[in-house]
Amino acid sequence: MSRAIHNALIYTVLNLAQKALGFLVLPLYLWFLSPEEYGLVSYYMTLSVTIGVFFHMGLNATIVRFFFDQRASDEPGYHKKLYGTLLTVYVGISIIFSLIFFLGKSWIVFPFINIAEKTPYYEIALLFVVAFPYFEFYQRILQARQEGQKFAKITFLYFILQITLSIVLLVVFKLGALSLLIGRAGVELLFAGYSIYKIIREYGFAFDREIFRSTIRYSAPLIPNNFAGNFNNFANNYLVNQFINLASVGLLTVATQATNLLNSLNTGLTDAIRPWCYEKLSSNDVNQRDIYFRKMHSLMSAFSLLIAVTIFFSEEAFYLILKEQYWETWKLMPYLGCYALFNQLTSIWLIPLMYYEKGSKYVPVSTYLFIIINLGMCVFLIPRIGLVATAIAMMVSRIISSLVLLHYCRKLSGVKIKIFDFYGTPLILVLCSFLVHLSDMSLTLRLLIWAGLTVFLIIWHRNELKEFVGTFQPILKRFT
Repeated sequence: MSRAIHNALIYTVLNLAQKALGFLVLPLYLWFLSPEEYGLVSYYMTLSVTIGVFFHMGLNATIVRFFFDQRASDEPGYHKKLYGTLLTVYVGISIIFSLIFFLGKSWIVFPFINIAEKTPYYEIALLFVVAFPYFEFYQRILQARQEGQKFAKITFLYFILQITLSIVLLVVFKLGALSLLIGRAGVELLFAGYSIYKIIREYGFAFDREIFRSTIRYSAPLIPNNFAGNFNNFANNYLVNQFINLASVGLLTVATQATNLLNSLNTGLTDAIRPWCYEKLSSNDVNQRDIYFRKMHSLMSAFSLLIAVTIFFSEEAFYLILKEQYWETWKLMPYLGCYALFNQLTSIWLIPLMYYEKGSKYVPVSTYLFIIINLGMCVFLIPRIGLVATAIAMMVSRIISSLVLLHYCRKLSGVKIKIFDFYGTPLILVLCSFLVHLSDMSLTLRLLIWAGLTVFLIIWHRNELKEFVGTFQPILKRFT
């Protein structure tokens, strides 16, 4: 566990640094970009991520999972066969779908784009789509081998180069919305080349039929799930542009980027805990599974305190760092803060589910339910209450979909998980979100309510918070 926690600190600090730096340069981007231009960037980035599902076909989930397969301990050279086979499949998929989405763009993609600006925005976004799976492939290999420091160095360099190139293109060459798209695609191509070189050097090309069949069998049920999850973000942008305008897409993107700061904690934890969790599950020890859920409960309790700050003080933060054109986005943050908290709960249930082959078949049920509820609420509420409807819809749909994952997680893990232990505090924070948004409270009143709520949560979760501090204390001593 200590190695997993050590990696958790590395991944969490890395993700926080990335998202914090990204949010710090956001005012610079927004100074040179109008809400419409920033909405254009977001529109094509969410479109590219949606298309990107076809370029890995769910096989990215197998990179870590099959590293811990039984064959790894029984068969010499298994990892070389595994990653060599996956690389061969990746290259084949890239060639096929690059041709399909480039040559067939006028029939497959353009009819579903409800904005006038298409070329060259789409083509640049497609370059990112082609390159990204290879960089992700190599980074997941590092995660499977629990090489957290190497992962962090490469990822941070990637991020710094991406920001630097985007700023130069935006400020010096004044390319507008194209600056952010070119910056991301250019750096992605560079690191894709590096990743392919490293994978070939360490594992080479190979093709093992049994590995191919088992990985496809595992990943196939995840393809609709991955596509649907990414499509949801594009659909949100599509509906906001359809019912309001492209500028509102830009406002929504600013709010979701702020939420990504919170989600980065979740991402770092998930990346580090996944290998450790798979090791515990492979032992078939119910007590080890129970330890996992207890640790996650303590982490969620600490995360809840951060979400409370987001709910009560996002208005002042947005007024301080953003241009007036973007101020109204704070109204989305109370709901998106709770959405981030329920995202963490979703990850807690998802990690064990992804270990079991049966579990991967249950994941799409939750995703489809999330999308149906989210898009249904957006279609109904956006024309009536405006942009804030998207945040409310995301929060409500995530609550329901996480409960579905909890049901399947309890069923497969055999651990008796108490629902109120995990959902009591988040639901209190949901009520606070509506209170802050719908009432016109002064800063003083919000400070008082927040202080009272924080004291209450600390007392209520005192045992979990002690365990949280105790979990990280040995690792923190090593850094200090």
